[in-house]
Amino acid sequence: MDSIVNENNVRFSQAYSIRTMAMRDLYKKLIQAEHNLKVYINPHRPSKNKLAELEVKFRESNSEFYDYFKENEILFDSDVCGLIEDIQMIFINSVIEMEDIDRSATVISKEDRVRNWEKYNEDFEKVIPEIKVKLKTSFRAELGIK
Repeated sequence: MDSIVNENNVRFSQAYSIRTMAMRDLYKKLIQAEHNLKVYINPHRPSKNKLAELEVKFRESNSEFYDYFKENEILFDSDVCGLIEDIQMIFINSVIEMEDIDRSATVISKEDRVRNWEKYNEDFEKVIPEIKVKLKTSFRAELGIK
């Protein structure tokens, strides 16, 4: 009987560890994708020559973030999953918007950049802090930290 209890405790401990690591890693990937997108859409970014490089960097970090989430989605509660899908739409829409602005003008006006940045920054400020809090709270609860 003790060996069955021990075996169950080991399995629970392993599952607990997997979930905790997934939350930590997803949080790291979210921070990186958020940072790269903000740099990409920032109205004060470097010249247009650097734009393609910034876009690639964001797309790569966003793919890492979202792919990791999809691979581990089963470990997260439905609120977190819904917020991540919302974040993904914000990320995608902001890149599409930037591409439209960039294609429509030889020189992107600073006003267009600022409007775009303000629009998506507002969206970020609604959704991203909420998911960060949920991930932090879940992670700390898993570890028994207040």
